[in-house]
Amino acid sequence: MGIPVVGFSKIYGKERADTLALIDRYYQEWGFFQLINHGISEELLDRVKKVA
Repeated sequence: MGIPVVGFSKIYGKERADTLALIDRYYQEWGFFQLINHGISEELLDRVKKVA
């Protein structure tokens, strides 16, 4: 089993409650998850990684 994945774009639609429930569940069971479709540019992510 891999790292749990949450598609953040669903947070704004009809699946909001289900998405929030998934986030809660993954934090409780795993302590973390991979967030996709979050809208943060690759450039910004790369810049953050360089200074972290």
